[in-house]
Amino acid sequence: MAKPFGESRALPEVLDVNVEKIRSSAFRPRSGLDETKLAALSRSIRRLGLIHAVLLRPSESGFEIVVGGRRVQAARRAGISSLPAVIRNMSDREVLETILTENIQREEMTDVDRGRICRILKDKFPDEYPDNSTIANKLGYSEAEVKTWVSLVEEAPREVQQLVAAPVQGPRGLGVPKGKISSDVAIGIIRKIKEPSRQIQVAKKLAERPVPVRMARQIIREVAKRPERPLERIIGKVVDTPSAIPFSKHHAELISKGIKTQTSRKGIDPRWKAGAIVPAAITQFADLRIVDVARKKLADFTDEDAAREGGYTLNEFKKVWIGLHSEWNPNETVTVIRFRVHRLV
Repeated sequence: MAKPFGESRALPEVLDVNVEKIRSSAFRPRSGLDETKLAALSRSIRRLGLIHAVLLRPSESGFEIVVGGRRVQAARRAGISSLPAVIRNMSDREVLETILTENIQREEMTDVDRGRICRILKDKFPDEYPDNSTIANKLGYSEAEVKTWVSLVEEAPREVQQLVAAPVQGPRGLGVPKGKISSDVAIGIIRKIKEPSRQIQVAKKLAERPVPVRMARQIIREVAKRPERPLERIIGKVVDTPSAIPFSKHHAELISKGIKTQTSRKGIDPRWKAGAIVPAAITQFADLRIVDVARKKLADFTDEDAAREGGYTLNEFKKVWIGLHSEWNPNETVTVIRFRVHRLV
């Protein structure tokens, strides 16, 4: 049981609170929990105890979770009877603001979860949060971000919302787990495809067959343009059609002369694989046979890499890269494609 609390807005000390006195928030935004991560957190708490205190507010029957719902659930699974907590008297508006800002900073929420909080803020507190712009300004996010979050809640069918994954660091959307889609893909679906049943069909199919965001957008455009065409046929055509690799006019000339035999890209495409023949384009000037595809940090590039990129020294190649991408980040991992000319067009 926690020590008695007074009328002050916050008690800075950490109190020991019986888990039986803690209930979930009425404003739980999270659409789901990762069972694997929850089990791992539970094992950690069983061994080490709960290191970081949760944030609670008083309720009629005890305390309500503001921040730390995963930790409370994991502690219950671990058989922990009490846990450290900070108790604050907070209004509903303060709870929602705290949930949104803290979870975005520290926990994996989906953009659908964020959109639900924004909707609640607008519905419950219209004077303080009349529109997306106000939410963005008050909570420190861009209006475009907030608009995306709210659009997913207001426009996407429930079945599509349930497929949206939490943001993942990965190359061009490939970090999204199988069975899920990125919020970018979900937004593309609801903006380009008007029929809800077709939106659900496309979202489910893209969740089953993960592809890079760029390829998913191409599939969505084709579905929108040709609604009568079977979805499997559209996906097959996009996935199986060789993906052109664009080059500048200067690099096209170097390829034609046999000087450039390698190209490095920020993105990744599953159609770029050893043995594949792909068109090289400004307008198409050659077909290239891919010899090898690898992921490599810029810090690991060698003089040999620079020479294959177009007869450059390493310092010259760095300048070329910066000209194209604004910066040379040694820790960035890129896709390195080695090729030879199969046919000049």
